[in-house]
Amino acid sequence: MRKKVYLSVFIACIIIFNILFLFIAYEFSPVRGVLDVDQIGEDYLVTDSISSSPLSKLTQGYISGSRIILLNKYGKPYWIYDNPNDPLSFAHESLYLNKTNTILVVDTNNDRVIEIAIENKSVVWEWNARDINWTKYNSDWKDISYLQNPTPPGTHWTHINHINYVEKRNSVILSIRNFDMLIEVPHNESADEQLIWYFGEFNNHSLLYHQHNPEVLPNGNILVCDSENNRIIEINYTTKEIIWSWNNNGNLRWPRDCDYITSGKYKNSYLITDSVNSRVLVLDPDTKNIEMIFTSHQIVPYEADHVPSEDTFIVGNSFNTQITKYNNNGFIVSFIGIPVIGFILIFDLLIIILYHGITLYKNISKGKSWKSYENISKISLIVIFSICIPLYNILFTVLFYTAIWGIIG
Repeated sequence: MRKKVYLSVFIACIIIFNILFLFIAYEFSPVRGVLDVDQIGEDYLVTDSISSSPLSKLTQGYISGSRIILLNKYGKPYWIYDNPNDPLSFAHESLYLNKTNTILVVDTNNDRVIEIAIENKSVVWEWNARDINWTKYNSDWKDISYLQNPTPPGTHWTHINHINYVEKRNSVILSIRNFDMLIEVPHNESADEQLIWYFGEFNNHSLLYHQHNPEVLPNGNILVCDSENNRIIEINYTTKEIIWSWNNNGNLRWPRDCDYITSGKYKNSYLITDSVNSRVLVLDPDTKNIEMIFTSHQIVPYEADHVPSEDTFIVGNSFNTQITKYNNNGFIVSFIGIPVIGFILIFDLLIIILYHGITLYKNISKGKSWKSYENISKISLIVIFSICIPLYNILFTVLFYTAIWGIIG
């Protein structure tokens, strides 16, 4: 009976420590839920889906859903956009425009895109999906109730999840996930047309199904992750035909990001974030051969970028609350943020091994052979826990993160 009590107390202490560590990690980490990261010179532009930590949530009156951060190369924030009067909600993407020194932000849960001036943090341009006359561009859409009847802000009506700026047309291409649609809109409030181009149809999953990350290729076509269809496709911009597709023989699982690599060792290849497989791939689009795989420190990575000036790769990992940089041989060269899952995993593993190790030592000291049933059981438990702890930590952290995400977002 006493042993069961000790074991229960021991397990409770581990769980309490894990929760406390998560609270502390979210409090002091410069990033908490990285949904997008871009390198600008030596600095980083980060879209952080968690504006404030759970501890701050309990002690402060205001918490928004997201924040946009500029970090220096050492991971220290020096510019943060987190406006309590007009808060972002579950922002997915931010994009720096050099010519105007502004940042385009996809404010996902508010169904809009805003452009923020870095100098004074003012909003200089805004596009809202609720302002579009959808029927004007396709008469068939008038019968689609979901398009014609927007739900209130904060309810994921559109779930806009990506923006790509097209300089030659001064336009932006947006991914509207819940419409299964890509659209191109003018980056200009005085434009006559609200919609320049679109691809996809609501609920027509043969074209797109909850897609992410459209990108304009050098040939003018659109590369996009057709996420729920578990494939990457290239769309002819003019004909709207799918002219290239890859699903890794059915082994691609919820691809979240795909970028064209413009230079370096893997020039003209695609950088693919294979999210549910917890890895990032470099793919030769002509041969469809995988040239490189990044897996270290990755648990459901959300997006990855190539840094041409260094020929390195940066990966934003929302679940492991960090930004990881790799060289072109796949080795980690730096990271920003606290790798929460890794720290908890190591701590729990050591504590459990220590607990059973001490018990094993006491048994042997009392004259029990290490081959006895009880001692063999202890050794077996050490091995079993060593295998199960990583699975436990992934599940625990994902569930906890989802709960916090729901509270804040």
